[in-house]
Parts: sequence; C-alpha cells; structure tokens
Amino acid sequence: MNKINGEANIEAVQNLDSIRKDKEKIEQIINVPGSQLYRHKTSINLWRSAISSAERPTTSNPTYYELIRLYNELASDSEVKYCTNIRVDNVLSKDCVLYKDGEIFEDANAYNFFKQDWMYDFMRYALESKFFGFSGIRIGDICDYDNPELTRVKCVESISRQHINPKLDLINENYQMNDGISFYDDEIKDSYILVKEKDGENRHYKGLFNDIFPYFQYLKDSQKAMNDFIAKFGSAAVIVKTELTNDIHRQNLINFLENFQGNSYALMGVEDEIETVQPSNANGESFEKIINEMKGNISKVLLGSTSLGSESSFVGSVEASERLLSGISRADMNDLESIINFELIPRLVELGVKWIDGIKFKFDTAVKEDPTIKLEQVKVLSQLGYKIDETQLEELFGLRIESYESPMAQPVEDKEQDKKDDK
Repeated sequence: MNKINGEANIEAVQNLDSIRKDKEKIEQIINVPGSQLYRHKTSINLWRSAISSAERPTTSNPTYYELIRLYNELASDSEVKYCTNIRVDNVLSKDCVLYKDGEIFEDANAYNFFKQDWMYDFMRYALESKFFGFSGIRIGDICDYDNPELTRVKCVESISRQHINPKLDLINENYQMNDGISFYDDEIKDSYILVKEKDGENRHYKGLFNDIFPYFQYLKDSQKAMNDFIAKFGSAAVIVKTELTNDIHRQNLINFLENFQGNSYALMGVEDEIETVQPSNANGESFEKIINEMKGNISKVLLGSTSLGSESSFVGSVEASERLLSGISRADMNDLESIINFELIPRLVELGVKWIDGIKFKFDTAVKEDPTIKLEQVKVLSQLGYKIDETQLEELFGLRIESYESPMAQPVEDKEQDKKDDK
C-alpha cells in the first residue's frame, strides 16, 4: 500500500511487480526529455475530452497529456499568470520560523539552509500543484551534507507533467502508456516527491486550472470576436455614387475602394461622389462587458475576489479582497508546511543531511508593527524630555547605541507676549 501526503492510496500502481527495477531503466525513464507539446486552438470540446481521459478509472489507462497541454496554454495567458503570481508570491514573501522539540530553534546554519534558492524553487513547484493538480519534484545533489555551515542542495527540478500520471503515481517514458516507474520505487523515493491536490472527494487531481478553463476559453473567444468585429465594422464605410458605365473605369473605381485606406488617389467621373459613413457602437463595448466578467471569474477562483485584479477597485473593496487572499494564503501555507515537514525534510535526512532531523518548518505569520511608528513614538517622548532605555532601543531598531542624551525640552513660545512686544 502506498501513501500519498499521509493518506492511503489503495488504487495506485497495480502492476509494479512486472516493472524491471534495475537502475538503468529507472534513469532512462526519469531523464527522458519532455517532448514538444504541439499547440492548436483550444476549445471547450477539447477540454471535455481531456477531462474524460483523466477521469478514467485506474484500470482503464487514464492519461493527463491532453489536459496538461491545455493547462500550459492557459498558464501562459497574461490574466491567469497575473493571478497565479500574486497567490504564489504572497506565500513565498513570508519569512519562516524553525522549531525543534516544540521550541523555536535558533540556529543560523539551519535558517541559511532553508533560505537558499533551491528552497524557494521547491515551494514554487509545490504550490503549482494547486493550479495544475499535481507536481513532480526531483531533489538534486547535496553538497557537504555533513557540514551545517556549507550544506546546500545544488538544485531542485520540476518533472515534466506530461510524463506524470498522478492517479498511478507513475513517471512514464511514453505519455500514452502507464508502464513507468513509481515515485515510491526504492531506487528513487528519497529524491522524488509527488505533490497532489485533491479536488473534493474525487481523486482526479485536475487543479484550479480545470475550474477556470471555461472562463478562459470564453475570454479568448470574446477577445477574438471583438477584434474581428472592430476590424470589420470599426472603420468608416465608403459609398461612391457614379455615372460611369465603362467597365474599365468601373473596375478601377472598385480597385480603389478595395484599397481605400492605402490609396491617395482615385479615378472618378466629374459627377461622381464619394461619402464616408461613421459606424455607430462599433467599438466593441458589448464584448468588453463579457471580457471583464470572465476576467473577474478567473480572479474569483484563483484569488477569492475580483478587486485585486481590477484597476477600478475602490480602497474598501481592495482591503476586503486582501483579507480574503490572506485566508487563502494561510491555507496554502498550511499545506506547504505539511509537504516540507512530512515529505521534504525526511527525504533530506535520508540523503545525508542528518543535522536537520527533528526540525519543523513553519511560516512566520505574526503581524509585525511598522518600525516607523515606533520611531515616531521615541521621537515624541524624547522631545518631551523622557529618557528611554538603551537596551529597548537596540531591540526595536537593531542598532547598537553607544550613549544617549535626552535633549533639552524646547521652550514654549508665548505668541501673545510677542504681539505686545511688537506694539
């Protein structure tokens, strides 16, 4: 029985006994380069077909290749990328606190180790499972694993999702065949982590991109329709009245009309007339309403509200949206803490980094007071003549204070007396 994120996966990988477990085959499958994902126009029908392939039972060869191809198109959209970056960066911008034996672990080497670039890459790949439904992560070589001052992970890599089957926990050489190597194979389990995002009670691992794909498709269709509409009806219509009956002259006039915007001349009769008619309501306003609604729906799914993605939001709305995003980020951080503490750290210990055994990683979510507020308070108190403890000042601002002298209280100006003296 395999375990995924602490839960038993009874259905996973049914015929692993038939897979050769020699290291050469394992390396061959794991190191296979991601083949080029062909690109063509996305559609709701293709999306539904891809979902059907992914939702097949484990005994019916479920595949995720088509779904990942559509997701990659979606992830490159500017609106989607904007929302996902906000959500991911809101988590990665938080500091961390390390615990050991239930107490804060104050060790500079440990903090330096968990603040290296590889750690931020790992967290980003793990958070991407929220959107794609799953992520496969490989831990690279570890340097000086027995020296806390020098220990570092060379890199962490994201395994191409087109070769991963999250239902069967497999890395496949051929995306159409589920005959690969399990993430829990003894040869690779210490260096490879499969992060999966459940979609409710189902175990199809389709992620948030599945929820926003219809909105994304309607957004793209509306943008294309608006561009076509403006190209066809956005320019002034040209009307020519002519008495010419000669076929050559009439054809020259037709040629002129076909290239009206690029021509600077026309062959016309003396009595001919040319008019331009400006179109009404040809700026695509009706399309813009649909486009804005689809963008708002995408933002709601990914960020919890529309205000963070809208330029016209008012202050109160943005503040409420930030509170909603804060709650989503807290949930993301809880999931990420579990992955780090129960998946990443035990593997690093098995790979030789024994000195981090027992450490627990947590995000620092404490609200920190703006130091400028404290500085202003100190300034006011000193002007009033109060002496402030030097130790507290050092703790507040992190500055070493050699000596401190309270300035003389400033004399209060008597404006009434000044007026009498002027008289």
